[in-house]
Amino acid sequence: MAKLEIGKAWELVMSGKAEVGGRERDYSSSIDPDQAINDEGEAVFSAYYIAVEDSIYEYSATEMEQFASTW
Repeated sequence: MAKLEIGKAWELVMSGKAEVGGRERDYSSSIDPDQAINDEGEAVFSAYYIAVEDSIYEYSATEMEQFASTW
């Protein structure tokens, strides 16, 4: 499956049409969008997912930090 561009996926999260979650080695959990990046612009989790309908798209901490730097 092709990866959904993170900006488009994030728009779906912000409009309530998708769910964002954080992943660590031993667990994953849905999170509020403002919990993805800390105040210093660093990723809080090792990886992230964005669930859109029946699809789950995965993003690395680096991808999330790079995207967040555009806010």
